[in-house]
Amino acid sequence: MLVAPSRRHRATALGTAWLRHGGRARGWASSGERPWLALVVAVFAGAAVLFTFPLALVAGSHVAFNADGDQLWIMGILEWQRHALFGQPDQFFAGHFYYGAGNALFGSDLLLGLLPVTALTAWLTDNPTLAFNVAYIGSFFLNALAMYAAAYVVTGSRAGALVAGIVYGFAPAQLAYVNHPQFAAAWWIPLAVLFAVRFARRNRWTDAALALVMIWMQFLTNVHLGLHAALAAAALAGPSTIWRIGTRRDWQLALRLLAVGVAGAALFTPFVLGYVNFAEAWRAERDITEVRHWSAQLTDYLSPSARLRWYDALKESFPATPTGERRIFPGFIPPVLALMGVGFGFAWRGGWWGRRRLTAAMLALVAGGVLLSLGPNWRWNGQTTGIELPYQGLFDAFPPLRAVRVAARFSLLVHTAIALLAAVGVAAALCRLRLRPRMALLSGLAIAGIVVLEAWPNAIPVHPTPDRPGMLAALREARDGPVLFVPVAGEQEIEWTWWAALARSGRLVNGYSGHIWQQSWFFRDLTQGRSVTEADSLAGGLSAFGVRTVLLNEGALGPEDRRLWTAVRASPHVEDAATQEGYTRIKLRRPSIPPSREWTDLRADFLVRNVPPSAGLVSSLVFENTTDRPWTPPGDSRVRVLDLAWIGPSGEVVMRYSPDVLPPPFLMRGQVHRQPMHLLTPGDAGAYRLRGRVDGVEIFDQPVRVGAVPRTPFQSDGQGLYAALTLRTPSEFEVPPGDLLPLHVDALNTGVVAWDGPAVIRLGWRWFQIGPDGSEVERREWEGRILLEGHLYASIAPGAGYAYAGAVPAPTEPGRYVVRVLMLAELVAWFEIEPIEIQVVVTP
Repeated sequence: MLVAPSRRHRATALGTAWLRHGGRARGWASSGERPWLALVVAVFAGAAVLFTFPLALVAGSHVAFNADGDQLWIMGILEWQRHALFGQPDQFFAGHFYYGAGNALFGSDLLLGLLPVTALTAWLTDNPTLAFNVAYIGSFFLNALAMYAAAYVVTGSRAGALVAGIVYGFAPAQLAYVNHPQFAAAWWIPLAVLFAVRFARRNRWTDAALALVMIWMQFLTNVHLGLHAALAAAALAGPSTIWRIGTRRDWQLALRLLAVGVAGAALFTPFVLGYVNFAEAWRAERDITEVRHWSAQLTDYLSPSARLRWYDALKESFPATPTGERRIFPGFIPPVLALMGVGFGFAWRGGWWGRRRLTAAMLALVAGGVLLSLGPNWRWNGQTTGIELPYQGLFDAFPPLRAVRVAARFSLLVHTAIALLAAVGVAAALCRLRLRPRMALLSGLAIAGIVVLEAWPNAIPVHPTPDRPGMLAALREARDGPVLFVPVAGEQEIEWTWWAALARSGRLVNGYSGHIWQQSWFFRDLTQGRSVTEADSLAGGLSAFGVRTVLLNEGALGPEDRRLWTAVRASPHVEDAATQEGYTRIKLRRPSIPPSREWTDLRADFLVRNVPPSAGLVSSLVFENTTDRPWTPPGDSRVRVLDLAWIGPSGEVVMRYSPDVLPPPFLMRGQVHRQPMHLLTPGDAGAYRLRGRVDGVEIFDQPVRVGAVPRTPFQSDGQGLYAALTLRTPSEFEVPPGDLLPLHVDALNTGVVAWDGPAVIRLGWRWFQIGPDGSEVERREWEGRILLEGHLYASIAPGAGYAYAGAVPAPTEPGRYVVRVLMLAELVAWFEIEPIEIQVVVTP
């Protein structure tokens, strides 16, 4: 409790001393400030090098943490941006990965706040690895320096500002996230605070404009941290602004703020629209269940980062599960300093921008950050409870939150407020001690040293930047169009984006981003496990989609896939192919005949025939390319709205709704594609037509009966299991030994038992070798199964259907065979229905 002769004298004395403590703010470039600023810069720079040691020693050739982690991915983005900025500015936001996804950079953080640092260094040194590491190490320095400036404006105390900079740049909470370089680049937040505080004190529109620019720059660097910057600036400037406008009727201030907001919107809205358009095109918003998974619980604030030296016992007592994303321990020293700031801040009474109300705003940031970090539901002992928190309502009402995956990262907002409160605490404490300026500064240095000592980390792991000259050479030959890496979903996805940016090659079809492009799974399934009989169609389909180069990692291909791509090289759609150091480059010709682009060229079928009323079920929507050339969706392959209508006997629409449907990027000639679809049924029984339209074009119109569907539980003898099977792939093959035969069977549940967990329903096949006299001998060693994906469908009810798709390995012995395809309940019984028969000749 501060004691003074009177309230007025107490307020005046403490407030004046606080602002003047450690030397008055006489200008940062004044001769009295220069030695101190030089010391501050040296302290922050030295701490940045030490906290990232030994990265500075190998900055030109190594990366921190993982050689194939976020560092390499972000290096690739920044290197692409550097070249595209002047070489291909129209393709800047398209990025160098996910060809076919539109402006793919909006599926990730734009990193524009990092680009000036990396671009300048890379142009000067011609070493992108060094440029990235300079920016990464520099992030620690810039974070600390920006917070120093903000805290200096808030407190007027050089010692307090030094401690705030050390806390913000190097305290344990910051170390928890710096393995993600985009989260290390957080210096725009304290700069937004700096100008917000200046605006609240002086009400100059230029300060408001600069605060807005800092918020937007943080948003364009990292979306999540942009939200932090906006919340921090609003907390520190919003209440005073509203109070001034409301009580003093300062409409001139209101109009100036409106003008600043409109100008900022005009300048930065295109970036927001880029995110919005990408999210709408690919339904890229985070699901609330994913957010729950990555939300914190209060005990996570006692879970230290693995990099901290001194807290092994605490790490064992409070492990953050499932990952380190929830290790959000702020340390002990910074919170103690922040509590001092709260105590001293509330002890001082003054005007609106007295420390009392400023402290209240900082404390509100702490509380708000903790609450947001807990996510949509209260968690306890690792379990999510049914208790809803405010995050749930904000998630529903505030679209930017739907781009946030890890709610626990709102702890960084707590970290920001703690740093500011620590500055208040140190400034007020040293003021109360009435130390001489030099002693006060030495005390500030000592306190900063204690913070550094507590947060002293283990050495940062460093790994050599991957060096694959064969891949780089192959990519440099692929500059005339998009590139597809095979295997598509290999372990080197992140590395590919780096090499593609370095080689300045064509845009990748696959790759890596913060948003996993849904079509990646299509290309994964398309390029593996296929028959050599499909090689020519595969080459033609990839060419029609726009792929100009296929780059094979030969060492990662199995024998079947190697056989497939050997056959692709012989296709007339291939211009040339070459192998170098384990990588094969296949250059595709541009298509001589344009692909089909009409919905009417597809045969579509919703696998339902008999359904119960007022029900919801999952079935398969099947697309088949019935043309003799590849098909691509009109426009592009973004998510579409499927207009589903139930049409009654009199032709009236009795029910309509609009689920999403994701068309394939392309279909080879004769190719079949399936997609799980949710179906809602009308309430009244009767004979209906189910009609589906996409982009206003009717793609199917089929009869469906709505009424009571008999249903009984699964019996151990397999009674009641029936199906109607339709083969969509060829019924005759001539293939080499061991080849993979494409198999697609539409299975309609015509029985009375649901195909779900207890029944263990499979599609199976049995091989029979045909002798010279026409006799058959079963070869059980080649029998196989295709599983039902119950995690997507849960249950296939009677009257609904499932599309089985996969590959059947051919026998390894030449001869004539018939393979009979049938359904079964595993370990119980085969369905008593007519099987599908496929004639196969295995050539020598």
